[in-house]
Amino acid sequence: MKQVTQAQALEILKSKKSSFVSFLMETDPKLNKGGRAGVPKRELEVLKQTELVALVGTAVDYESLVQNRLIKESDAKGIEAPDFTAEERKWGSRVDGVEVQHKGGIYITLHCVANNHPKVKYLEVGSRREVSKDEIATWMPAKSNPDQGLDKPIIYRDYGLDSIKSFKLGGETYEIVI
Repeated sequence: MKQVTQAQALEILKSKKSSFVSFLMETDPKLNKGGRAGVPKRELEVLKQTELVALVGTAVDYESLVQNRLIKESDAKGIEAPDFTAEERKWGSRVDGVEVQHKGGIYITLHCVANNHPKVKYLEVGSRREVSKDEIATWMPAKSNPDQGLDKPIIYRDYGLDSIKSFKLGGETYEIVI
């Protein structure tokens, strides 16, 4: 495993036009605090640890990925593919297919395609004890998925570069050190 800085990691991720990359990330799960309307106040602080494989690259474009998938699925069904136009970004400035900048932070855009199912664990801050979803279900917000008209939607997420702990690209594993 090679240790790299955040700047080096960004350079490596931008070195490919399009590539599948395996990531390990730790983020704040944005749980509700509770304490109102019959929901108890949340006392437990947790991290969300996610492992996933995503398409990343300077030439990767969400709108094109969805449109290509619509064409493929429509051809298989013998129907005409509908047009898809992605909504405008609600925050940040896109630098290229990999990088988004927002309020001094750098974010990496990951495109989850096919039947990629992230492995998610919740860890208690401090002890790193694994916390079951049942223990925090009361405070989890509702999820929404984009309506793309696809059987297998393409989901993209922007992760803060500082939340990426390691990634694997081209057979090499990189650990990001600060």
